[in-house]
Amino acid sequence: MYELRKINVYIYYFLHYIYVLYRMESKEQRIYNKIYNIKKLKDYVSLILNDIYRLLQDLGYSDDIISSMLHKDRIDSAGQVCEKDIIKIIKGGNIREQLTAIYMFIEKNCFVIINLIYNKKMAQKLTYINQNRLKYIKDGLKKLTGIKEDSILNEILSGCSDKDACVLCNVVTTPANGICLLSRIVGFPFGGISNLRALRPNEDKINYIIKIKDIKPELSTREIEFMKLSVNAVKVPWETGQMLWVINPGHFLVSIADKYNNSLISGPSGGTDMIIQACLLFSRFDLELSTLAGIAWCTNCPDHSAYECLISAMPYGLDYRLDIEDEIYVDKLISKHKDTRRSSYNLPFFSSSKVMSSVGGKAKKNKTKKSKNNK
Repeated sequence: MYELRKINVYIYYFLHYIYVLYRMESKEQRIYNKIYNIKKLKDYVSLILNDIYRLLQDLGYSDDIISSMLHKDRIDSAGQVCEKDIIKIIKGGNIREQLTAIYMFIEKNCFVIINLIYNKKMAQKLTYINQNRLKYIKDGLKKLTGIKEDSILNEILSGCSDKDACVLCNVVTTPANGICLLSRIVGFPFGGISNLRALRPNEDKINYIIKIKDIKPELSTREIEFMKLSVNAVKVPWETGQMLWVINPGHFLVSIADKYNNSLISGPSGGTDMIIQACLLFSRFDLELSTLAGIAWCTNCPDHSAYECLISAMPYGLDYRLDIEDEIYVDKLISKHKDTRRSSYNLPFFSSSKVMSSVGGKAKKNKTKKSKNNK
């Protein structure tokens, strides 16, 4: 009798796992399909990337250097293109390529933000920069270092204003180039990330390969060239969060997610966090659009669930709650920002010689339509 009961328990958990996996895959794909082609979102992503390009130009970097700053030579990472094509995607890449470049700006080039804090007079001349954000980061650095005087802080920052550096962030990452983003400053009681997830066994990864026919938007010729895909290729070499990680079913967050019809793939989304960090640097920042951008970047593969992306946006003021189903909340954001009419954003290709009007402070307000996005 005991053995039979034990077998029934195993069967229950196995069927529950299959159900959750099916629900997760179909749900994340469904959410992504609603988001990725929203014109207002695509325009916003394009404008943020152009802001980054304009900033790097204003700081004196050539196109060749900028291309290297926004490039990552890894075919297992979605949205990557050849270094020679970076400027092309700034001018007109698909949303996956452009979001990847925005992410790379934060992952590889934290020293640019330190440079702006260290050179206050220069930063103040850049009217498209969110000066309040620079002050927030500077105050955070003072808190971390225990230093109150600007002169002493600047002395410390001078050593990392043109090379490896650290900036405030809610995630921790240690890429090969040594840059470290600091660090779990928010108070979510998730415990160590190692308690929430573990590496997926290699033999199980084949079940999570990404087929070319399922990728939206379709792969660009730039992405195909970078990955060296043949005309007969059926899959891409991307290593996704779902492929790399397995969630610990005993973690308390799992029961919370299940209760409210949410899913976990690899834990709170560092990618969403870093995209929001990049967008926050500019005065056009919009929290809801930045969150949708993070969801769009993370759910196609998927690397994360929409639930995990929303969790990562909460420390920045997003009014999401863990007891709300992610798709219901995302649908509300979509209904607010999806507009079949012509977008209110203009999309010129910015260079340092063109002045772009922008509003300082925490976020840019739409001139033609009042928004309550700035939470």
